[in-house]
Amino acid sequence: MDQPTRPPDSDTTPAGAADVDRSGQVLGDYQILRRLGQGGMGDVYLAEQLSLRRNVALKILRPEVAGVDASLQRFKAEAAAVARATHANIVQIYNIGQADNLNFMALEYVEGHSLRDLVDRNRRISLATGLKIMAQIAAALQRAGELNIIHRDIKPENILVSRTGEVKVTDFKWR
Repeated sequence: MDQPTRPPDSDTTPAGAADVDRSGQVLGDYQILRRLGQGGMGDVYLAEQLSLRRNVALKILRPEVAGVDASLQRFKAEAAAVARATHANIVQIYNIGQADNLNFMALEYVEGHSLRDLVDRNRRISLATGLKIMAQIAAALQRAGELNIIHRDIKPENILVSRTGEVKVTDFKWR
């Protein structure tokens, strides 16, 4: 059985960041199920959106980061810009909000693996598979470019491949 992908902003935990696991908590309309990853600006969890009974990736901004106005504005700008970029190969943003003094973003949950995980596990992928993946990445970046959105951090960790082979680009960075 495939393990869920590492979603946006899940590379590493920065030195000195508080390591609070919010699994089991309810945050607004979201029941947090388990942590999927940690990144520079926050943590990402698998959560159930209670009102719609669907799984989402819930990206929670660390309070110490949200306290810096520029970081919070960047977080909100990322959500607003990417929400406009509706495309089959871009992870969709469902909601941005605040509850219990925490800022969060609810994103499409992609069950599968990151491209990094696939390459590490298989050591190599076929030419046909590689071309299919690259075509989907290019389509996502073209759509973003049409809206004057630049990804700024395209790498295998930010490319998610679902169990069915659908590619989703995630973790757009704003500076």
